[in-house]
Amino acid sequence: MFDNPTFVPLAWFAGSLIAIWLSARWIHRHLFLVGAIITGNDGAAAWLFAVILFPGVFVHETSHWLCAKVLGIRTEGMSLIPRLRKTGELELGSTRLSAKVDPIRESIIGAAPLIVGFVILYLLANHVFGVAEATSAVSSWNIKQVGELLAQGYQTNDFYLWAYLSFSVGNTMIPSASDRRAWPIIVAIGAVLLLTAYALQAPSSYIVSAIESTTSLVQNMTAVLILAVTINVMVLTIFLIVEAVWIFRGGTF
Repeated sequence: MFDNPTFVPLAWFAGSLIAIWLSARWIHRHLFLVGAIITGNDGAAAWLFAVILFPGVFVHETSHWLCAKVLGIRTEGMSLIPRLRKTGELELGSTRLSAKVDPIRESIIGAAPLIVGFVILYLLANHVFGVAEATSAVSSWNIKQVGELLAQGYQTNDFYLWAYLSFSVGNTMIPSASDRRAWPIIVAIGAVLLLTAYALQAPSSYIVSAIESTTSLVQNMTAVLILAVTINVMVLTIFLIVEAVWIFRGGTF
């Protein structure tokens, strides 16, 4: 079953998810460092960090809040004001539920920013680059075509605005540790169901058919993520150059 080519897009999608998660972590770290270089103050750097990522934070927390409302869960409100946790981490925003909920609804609420983030990135990528062309380039691993798409997107009206929004949403849509709290339970349930189906010798064609029906969607999401990662790599390169110049001139962190 796993030799079926329909599983290749899933592997690419999983790899692109890992790539956006890692690149977002690096962006967060180096964005703060560059902010500290520019402002000369950690507190000011934290606020600069929060302001730059504010559109993505707004989408992230609003997704939690709206999803909770749709599922009938009361909330204690939503905050978009950054605050420093006792662990030393900077919390850019928060949405607190008024009571404990079952793992399924908690998982859906936790995943809401990721789902909404995908939708927004898809719309932005389609407007600027063309998702169909991007999907074709990514699926064939055509680096030259990816570069051409980036150059073509650069000619789009308000390119920097769309690139900034993609950057902000892409680096804030990954669910936090608290958002993923109930996910192990859902994964365990899914694993039990899969093992049960295997034990009962359920036809693998059902699984393959389900995957084939979503292959196009998975490929589009993969292309969107890779374009977002590409933007992250470009921005991260600029950050590293700024940091290198700072260190060369005798600066320290």
